[in-house]
Amino acid sequence: MNCPKYITQPTVTSSTGQTLCARHHIPLVTVNGWKERPSATIYDSVYMQALVETCNPNFIFPWESLRRTARYCIPTKISYCPVCQKAVAANLASLNPTRSPSWWDQLRTGVHINKN
Repeated sequence: MNCPKYITQPTVTSSTGQTLCARHHIPLVTVNGWKERPSATIYDSVYMQALVETCNPNFIFPWESLRRTARYCIPTKISYCPVCQKAVAANLASLNPTRSPSWWDQLRTGVHINKN
């Protein structure tokens, strides 16, 4: 699997004109959602989370939400791949989402994490 290619091309277009996830080849879901107010918040994905996000490029970004809250209060459209979102959410729910990926994970995905 060559995950770095999804950084520049996370979607592809089907012969019928639908926008598909470049990795999973399923249509993206577009829904009404919410985003944060503009601010200088920086989101840092490290180690395993960076690998998972690179290999699953069409997830719901940290500054977006499907639910309205005090933090996510600006209406927006969100397009995502349910399979990408499931993988990213599963890693975030793991005991250590920022763990260092094994050499096998890095070799298998083509994503090499520089820990220096």
